[in-house]
Amino acid sequence: MERRAVPAGTESVWPWVEQQQHNTMYDLIIIGSGPAGMSAAVYGVRAGLHLLVLEEKPMSGGQILNTYEVDNYLGMPGINGFDMGMKFREHMDSMGVECRTATVTGITDRGQSKVVETADGTGYEARTLILATGAEHASLDAPGEEAYKGRGVSYCATCDGAFFRGKDVAVVGGGDVAVEDAIWRGCAGRCGLSIAGTACGPRRACSRNLCPVRTQRFSGTGRLPLSKGRIWWKR
Repeated sequence: MERRAVPAGTESVWPWVEQQQHNTMYDLIIIGSGPAGMSAAVYGVRAGLHLLVLEEKPMSGGQILNTYEVDNYLGMPGINGFDMGMKFREHMDSMGVECRTATVTGITDRGQSKVVETADGTGYEARTLILATGAEHASLDAPGEEAYKGRGVSYCATCDGAFFRGKDVAVVGGGDVAVEDAIWRGCAGRCGLSIAGTACGPRRACSRNLCPVRTQRFSGTGRLPLSKGRIWWKR
């Protein structure tokens, strides 16, 4: 394995870093072990690739771990998100996938290969990388949001809308996705809906609205009254 160029001013510590360099050349390194990363690992192993999965958190699963209930995944009706994530991890482990807990701090391009650098000074080299680092939902930072996440506060109307059939629902946001979610819930769930946001102007989604959706425009911080309770918003 060729020696990396020594950055100026790091000569005294670089020998230690070199000693930490992992000596294995992987076909594939997958950064992240949510559902996408674990799926990629299973497909990679089945394709005969020598691969490594790097995960920053102590548990694999990603956002699904924080989901209270999943009712639309074929073969697993009513499963909670944590158990679902564990089943995904069990499947990956059963394939013999190598998985390490590490925080990725950088990637060095060597042309024919890439070196993934981690916080403990170890470098892992592979011919190909897959970045499956996931995403985070946009938060309102509203009182009670974190406590009720997955138990009344949802971030996907298509995924969770059926749980709120017959109930009043507030869709927070003023973009196309918010409007489309409100329309979808109005058609599929026959719910009373509101769109709360700072920019509820005309949108393409509104022009396709075939169901009556009650819209209200809000700004600042306050309470949005619903017939069966109140919801906080903050913009």
